[in-house]
Amino acid sequence: MYHDPALGTAAKADPRPKSAVSTGTGIAGLAGLFTWIAIARWFGMDGPYAALANVAATALPMVLWSVFVDKVHRNPSTGIDWGQRRPWRETLDISLTKLAGLWAKWAEGDRKGALAEIPDELVDQLIVHGSPEECREHIGRYIANGVTCPALAVLPFGLDPVQAARDLAPDHG
Repeated sequence: MYHDPALGTAAKADPRPKSAVSTGTGIAGLAGLFTWIAIARWFGMDGPYAALANVAATALPMVLWSVFVDKVHRNPSTGIDWGQRRPWRETLDISLTKLAGLWAKWAEGDRKGALAEIPDELVDQLIVHGSPEECREHIGRYIANGVTCPALAVLPFGLDPVQAARDLAPDHG
C-alpha cells in the first residue's frame, strides 16, 4: 500500500543458480522419511541400523524422482552430449570388455596395467588437466554448457598450489 516504487526496480535478480531438481524431489524425500518413521515406530525399530535405513528410505525416492521425473542426467551441466547417442547394443560389448579387463588387472594387483585400460579420450573428457590455458578452456566448456559454479580440486604436482590457483583464475585484465 505505502511502498516506494523505486525499491521494486532496484531489487536485483536472485543470484543463486537454478536448481537441477524440482520441489518434487524434496517432497519425495519427505514422503520416504515419514513412511520410514511410521514403519520404524510400528515395529519398534531404533538404533544405528534404523538410522541408516532411514537415510536409504529418504534418498531412494529422491534419486528415483530426480532420474525418472526431473531427468537430471539429461541436463547440459552433466557434460554428456545426448545428441550423439548410439544404441546400447553398439557399445555394450566394448564397454563390458574394457571394464572386465580393467577389473581383472586391478584384482591381480597390476595397477599400471589397469590404468592403461582407461582410454585417454575418457580421461580428457572427465579430468581437467594440462597447461593453465588448456585448463581454463576446459572449464570454460563446462560453464558454456550450464555449470554455474565449477568447484576445482587443484592437484599441482610439484607446483605451488597458490600459484596454480592464480594461474587457473580467469583473466580480468
